[in-house]
Amino acid sequence: MDQHWWQKPKGTIAESTFETFRRIRNDQAYRREDLLRHVRLYSNKYIQGLSASLYARENPLPANRLTLNVVQAVVDTAHSLVATNKPKAQFITVGGDYKALRKAEKLTSFVDGQFYQVGLYELDALVCKDAEIAGWGGLLFYEEDDDIKVDRFLPEEIEVEDLEGKYGKPRSLYMHKEVSRAYLMARNPGLKSALESSTLLEDGFSLITSSDMVSVLWAWHLPSRPGANDGRQVICTNNARIFDDKWREDSFPAVIWRWNPDQRGFWAQGLPEQLRGIQVEINSILMKIQRHMKKASSKVFTQKASQVVNRKRNEEWEEISYVGDKPPVFATIQAIAPQYFEQLDRLYRRAFEITGVTQLAAEGLKPSGLDSAKALRAYNDLQTRRFAAIGQGWERFHLDCAKQLIKLAKRISERPEKSYKVKSEIGERLVEIDWKDVALEEDSYRMKVWPAGLLPDTPAGQYQAAQEISMAFPQIQPYALGLLTGIPDLKRIIQRVMAPMNIIEKIIQNILEGEKYIQPQPYMDLQLCLQQMQLAYLEAVAGDVEEEKQGQMRLWMEQAEALIQIATPPAPAQMPGGPQPLPAGPPGMPPGGLPAPEQLAATIP
Repeated sequence: MDQHWWQKPKGTIAESTFETFRRIRNDQAYRREDLLRHVRLYSNKYIQGLSASLYARENPLPANRLTLNVVQAVVDTAHSLVATNKPKAQFITVGGDYKALRKAEKLTSFVDGQFYQVGLYELDALVCKDAEIAGWGGLLFYEEDDDIKVDRFLPEEIEVEDLEGKYGKPRSLYMHKEVSRAYLMARNPGLKSALESSTLLEDGFSLITSSDMVSVLWAWHLPSRPGANDGRQVICTNNARIFDDKWREDSFPAVIWRWNPDQRGFWAQGLPEQLRGIQVEINSILMKIQRHMKKASSKVFTQKASQVVNRKRNEEWEEISYVGDKPPVFATIQAIAPQYFEQLDRLYRRAFEITGVTQLAAEGLKPSGLDSAKALRAYNDLQTRRFAAIGQGWERFHLDCAKQLIKLAKRISERPEKSYKVKSEIGERLVEIDWKDVALEEDSYRMKVWPAGLLPDTPAGQYQAAQEISMAFPQIQPYALGLLTGIPDLKRIIQRVMAPMNIIEKIIQNILEGEKYIQPQPYMDLQLCLQQMQLAYLEAVAGDVEEEKQGQMRLWMEQAEALIQIATPPAPAQMPGGPQPLPAGPPGMPPGGLPAPEQLAATIP
């Protein structure tokens, strides 16, 4: 039995891997033909092919041909419903202590910063459109010069053998891209002579160009079990081995999102495939309508006794001279039966119904009478229910992206004298976070999706939402109308309202992390702070936190209780007859004002 490509020696690995890929690619030519048809349906362009030399060449359609591209309308509408959702990864510890909880919170901010640093939210919109058209799309995660890179790959650039991918979980994956020869030589000077003779994949078309590109193949084979050494990663051209190493991960570095996964196999169904029959029928009806409309004109019926002797005709009118007493009869005949237009409208509507998209969404409208936030939420919930499974897949795609980013950050940071840092927004500050400060063992946390977005898009919905928020949080009422204009910012308002909670959380955090001790102050919400400190203390006791830190918590609670007691005046004695005397100072203020914190600490036993 011949060796598989991942079992080949280094000297022949490039040729063997490239030949395996070429065979799979030739066997799956039917899939690229389907993909080309779907791209043509969406773009309404008859492009010649998908290869590097053909994708920009177009066989022109008749300039006067009528078009009604329902495929493009549905795809663009679905894209607006899905791609505008920007999921974030949130990390939750599994039975961890307070330090692990804080690390998980920082890890959430770390990955959020990674998403922005690599431009994930710009790339995922392209991946979403790829999946809507082709059925699948994805991103490749890799490292270069101790930094993390993310590239989008096109649907036709990835290959999986049909037999191996029958159950959707292949153990080998192949991807090819066209790369500049000069770039490869600069990055791999030792392969200069071999790269000079590297070629493009055959695409059946010769093109003279100033660009000098070669086809580069990425191939991965997963290990048979954790810790096994039979996994392999190869990057090569048809005659040059650029990179070759063991692959020990249990997943591929290419994260793929599928729009509507097939029941069998690795691939998926896109919207053009679902609507192909309807679009073809719409095109047929349009061509028939166009032919009939062009032939339509007013007719003149004359009897032979009219004795027509002369005609003068221009583009609009025709003058007819005749003799006799039988004038001609003018008649306008219907160009085409109205049933054709009815069928055209019916097919157009049915295309949206099949895919679960409403025509109102395609036109950017909402049903008349739906103005309140509750009604809009209910309507949007019904509208997106059809996309629930697709939305869940979209969220899983972003979680898988987060996993790849974490793996690469960990790999870079494990090297001697290396670290990987990102900048992320925490509160109102942009801070730099080092991976080593947030590193958690993979089995100590779970990831879940963190949704984004709060206010509706329509003015009426925003007004209703602002009212609901102000009713739920009375502290926000003075800012409710300002929320509609974005001034002040809702996030800043919430932070201000949550300041009493935030300060006690910071105090607790400082105690547990051994940082500066912050004493209770009279201007704090001492009742709230005391309650939270009591809960944190009980949690610390249960979590076996160091006794010194537990003692600082007890000291803080004693100081807070003393402040509360000092600020609470004794109830005045009831005096028989006559009015009660008013206190000398503001309510709750002891004579001489509150003592300084250091004086207060001295009174505590």
